[in-house]
Amino acid sequence: MKKELIKELRDSFGLKKNHAAILNELGNGDLDARRLVKKTGISIGRIYNLLNELINMGLVEKVSKTPAKYSTVNIQDRVSEFLRHEFISQIEKQQKILSLLEEKETVEIISNSREFDYHTMAFQSRAKWIKIIHADLSLAWFIHPKDEKEFWKIRQLIDKRRKAQTTLNKELSLMKYKSSLEVYENKPVEHIMTKDALEGFARMIKEEFGAKKLKQWANELADNLKVYKNVRIFIIDTPHSIFNIDISDKEVIIVLLHQNNLSGVKLTGKRISDIYKGSFEELKSKARPIEEYLGKII
Repeated sequence: MKKELIKELRDSFGLKKNHAAILNELGNGDLDARRLVKKTGISIGRIYNLLNELINMGLVEKVSKTPAKYSTVNIQDRVSEFLRHEFISQIEKQQKILSLLEEKETVEIISNSREFDYHTMAFQSRAKWIKIIHADLSLAWFIHPKDEKEFWKIRQLIDKRRKAQTTLNKELSLMKYKSSLEVYENKPVEHIMTKDALEGFARMIKEEFGAKKLKQWANELADNLKVYKNVRIFIIDTPHSIFNIDISDKEVIIVLLHQNNLSGVKLTGKRISDIYKGSFEELKSKARPIEEYLGKII
């Protein structure tokens, strides 16, 4: 039953692989950090951060001080409480949004990928500024190669590797990409991506094109970030959302990718925008600039 609960946390709430590995080991008994390092293969430098994250989630507790040991006593109760808290939190957010919608805010359903692409391009043209919270493995388009042929080759590789619901039509994909590049040149844009997404993208480039190409990509990205001074990309260690959330000064587009199906909504209204902008800024305070990661992944 413990492993089933941990799997549910990974599948539905973005629990990282290393979090799950720690929980699996602690399910067999209390352990200190060094024993966890030996059993999981996680580096000593990462283990404490991961343990603190699990403690903050309420899934693990410290049970001794010298040396500090960690425990998942009553793991079923802990997981149930975590799920309950997440559920209540989501309900509270939804109720707040719905109360605003009742005050003449508008909502529009997005039912497929093509519709989403056109909504996104229109959204970009209307926005004064844009902030994007990416779901677990979602990527900022800014990190893709600027050459159109290389860009399309990368998009095809991503589709092949992770079966994501991306823009499969080449013409529409390039149209959307050019629209994004125009936005990057003219408007303030901030992205928050997960570390797993960045590392997975870098790993794909290395495996498909070699270490030299990976280094070239990282250097070009660093140069582009200096040229496009209004673009900032932040990396967060822990997955935080199953949704992609695009936020502007007056609109929010929320998109869910699940089992290769896309659905979502577009919300219109400054007060709604302010709510999601606040969530973005809170998340950004826990993230680090992408520049700090580029040298580590080549």
